[in-house]
Amino acid sequence: MFSALQLDKEVAPDWPTFKRAFTPSAVRQIHEAVIRLWPPDTDLSLVLEPEQDAVRALYVGDYEADLLARGVTRHCLYADKVTLVDPFVYSIGVNPQYSPLEYPEHYRANSIRSAQIWFQFMEWIDHGLVEFVRTPGDFDRGLWHAILRAERARFESSPELQALARQYVNEKMKSPELEEYRRHHALLFPPDSHLLRSMQKFDPNMSKEMRDAILERVRREREEHPFYVEPIPDKDGNVAEIYQMATGMGHMESRLAASIMGGYLVTDIVPRWRMIEMDREYEKIDVERWSPLAKAFGEVRLRYLDGVRLHDALRLREEDRLEGLRAFLRRVHHASGSSSPYGDSIATDMAAELTAQVGEAEAAWNAIDQDLVKWLGVEAAAVGVPALAVGGAAWAAAGLALAVAGGINLGMAHWKRKDFTKAMPAAFFMDLKKREAGGLS
Repeated sequence: MFSALQLDKEVAPDWPTFKRAFTPSAVRQIHEAVIRLWPPDTDLSLVLEPEQDAVRALYVGDYEADLLARGVTRHCLYADKVTLVDPFVYSIGVNPQYSPLEYPEHYRANSIRSAQIWFQFMEWIDHGLVEFVRTPGDFDRGLWHAILRAERARFESSPELQALARQYVNEKMKSPELEEYRRHHALLFPPDSHLLRSMQKFDPNMSKEMRDAILERVRREREEHPFYVEPIPDKDGNVAEIYQMATGMGHMESRLAASIMGGYLVTDIVPRWRMIEMDREYEKIDVERWSPLAKAFGEVRLRYLDGVRLHDALRLREEDRLEGLRAFLRRVHHASGSSSPYGDSIATDMAAELTAQVGEAEAAWNAIDQDLVKWLGVEAAAVGVPALAVGGAAWAAAGLALAVAGGINLGMAHWKRKDFTKAMPAAFFMDLKKREAGGLS
């Protein structure tokens, strides 16, 4: 990707320069590289081969960059690895008139969005916490068409899924992501000549100064917009831009991939959760029952969970606390359980239980702090002041005894602090909470 964009991967360019690097030639080269990396005869079962004793999540939620980052980072707190689907279009099998190999001019903005997803997880990939794969349907178009037919039939036979899907689409139409797309499509994408005609139609008496000011504002927004690139006519003389919204894989594809990798599915889409719940009743997927916990934990509304960073996930692994945190989250989830493992109220109950556990950890930590204050304050004064003021042998002996006792207690308090994080897994969330409250990095 870096060579196609003619960028030095060691030096992060400013964003306007980065956007301009996505020329039609670069976009075509990137999609050619995707095929070289994932040739049509790829055996995906080898790529998805289970890793012994590993907890692996396949994310099939909303692939908008910000939403994806929030979901993936949170689930990396207990999963060994989160698997994502490569957001770049797999050109083989795509109708030529929609192919990025034939019409790369249409895919420039979309390629920037896909590249952003890759770049934001680059360090996570380097540390083995995140991986990208292709879908089973990319390598077997017959399978893909069969899956589409099966999923269409499933929805047509389920009024419940139809209702959930309509609700999701209606909510998505009101989302900030779609509002941003509408603004980009209506205001930024059209050329200046089109905007001038629109302004003339809207207000024939608008002054030239006002028109110029509006155009200048639009040009600034184009420069600052994360995905805007100046439209370029394709080889047929047409100007168009493809906007792709994705959830990684279709449900039946993701179910197949999860069964091969021995993992479980994670999403942030309500109808997908309902399908996952239905499937677990008869499919041998997620035998360890991670997906109910994933649903509840993903929906917990605690602000500090949205600020998880790479070093938080790495710290859990470096300090050998990952298993302890998993067991802790299972206990919290079990304490929040209801008759339905996917019930809507479980996330609220889990947030309350997690808050209570963090409160207990804070109380225990404060108790250790009080011990330190006690021995550094009262006992230190008792040892130092009399021994120096009187100077007698009896006072010196008494001071020595207190110093030894104080040293032992200080050592015990220090040991308690050092062992605290392993003894109380909730301490990890206590640290996140403190950081969020204090605005620390």
